[in-house]
Amino acid sequence: MRPLRRVWEAIRGTPKPSGSVVSAWARGIGEVPAIKFEDLLGIYYKDPDARAAVDSLADQVVGAGFYTTADIPKAKEVVDAFCESVDLDRLLQATTRELIGCGDAIWEKVTPETLETINHLPIESLEKIIRNEQGTFEPTARITETGYQQTSAYGGTLIAAEKIVHFNLLRVTYKQGWIGAGILRTLAETMKTADGETRPAFSKIKAGIQKAMHDQIEKFGGPNEVYVFPDMPDQPGTGSSAGLSKLDDTAALLKNMPKAGARWVTNYKDTKVIQVVPERMRGLDYYVDNLMNSYYLGFQTPLPKLFTTPGFTEASARAAIEVAERKVQAVQRYIKRTIEREIFAPLLKQNSIDIVKANCRLNWNEKKTPPTFSELLKALEDGAIRVEELRKNMIKEGVELWEPTTGGAS
Repeated sequence: MRPLRRVWEAIRGTPKPSGSVVSAWARGIGEVPAIKFEDLLGIYYKDPDARAAVDSLADQVVGAGFYTTADIPKAKEVVDAFCESVDLDRLLQATTRELIGCGDAIWEKVTPETLETINHLPIESLEKIIRNEQGTFEPTARITETGYQQTSAYGGTLIAAEKIVHFNLLRVTYKQGWIGAGILRTLAETMKTADGETRPAFSKIKAGIQKAMHDQIEKFGGPNEVYVFPDMPDQPGTGSSAGLSKLDDTAALLKNMPKAGARWVTNYKDTKVIQVVPERMRGLDYYVDNLMNSYYLGFQTPLPKLFTTPGFTEASARAAIEVAERKVQAVQRYIKRTIEREIFAPLLKQNSIDIVKANCRLNWNEKKTPPTFSELLKALEDGAIRVEELRKNMIKEGVELWEPTTGGAS
């Protein structure tokens, strides 16, 4: 080993193990989001298109609700009671919006050793994640405390990792660490161009165009007016701008006239007011369309485009929605597995229930109501089911039946 290398490693501490992943948090700085969560939430709250995209995806994921199943009745009772006590349906509504929009959402297990309740921590309260250079949460000599650090606005608390349930999406590389990337991040990112310039974030470009549109309407919504005074004398004025020419004085008065309700009175002969209405410029329409199409692509759902763009056929709309359903199913699967692993499994364990045998699952959408006895009888009469199938369905619903005896009596 080179001498300078030995000195450097002596200064910074024990060299990293071979193959470990080292990032900013390895030096105790902590892993911070590339875009602040409050900035992403600002886009969600202030941009109608962004909010519509996040809400529509979230409603598709959790809007229809959920139900649980288990092979052991006691396990289902324990899980259902916990879901009811923490109002899991409400938690999922807020959590899914953060997860889709920001890429992350965090819950706190108040008492992880004996799980009794969970709190949904606002995602903007997360400042950084502090881990050691091996990527785990055990403290090292240089990092005396590890965990989830909250912002000063939320008390600056460092929460132990074992108390956190961390939902995150689109963690593509280790460089991104444990912080995900939601659909709003792409809209908030700047980008270097080939000539070394920086392209602003799409959200700022769109906001700038909308501001320019507002300014254009405000400026040109009413006609510009030209006042003509053919016989105005060139002499000093007598008003607030005394010392200037009479024309300058009059121009200053016209400039300060209110936009509505004002009247101009003059005794100059042949005074004219010429209204000038500018022609509408259409040269930038294609540029705006290109920007908005890219903006909608970032949402990963076609619904905002379908609601705002005329001309979509039923077939094309159905095809676009089917593509979005793949995204919805992926998010549902991820949330389902996280809750089963981080919530259901500890609950069953602390109640001495075998996790494997219980096979406790979270299922999306409302549970289908089983057919009634009269409906089953009608199906039997119509020949849709056999007697054996009728008996099995009745037994499944708790009806006590006996197997037929020899000779056909039952």
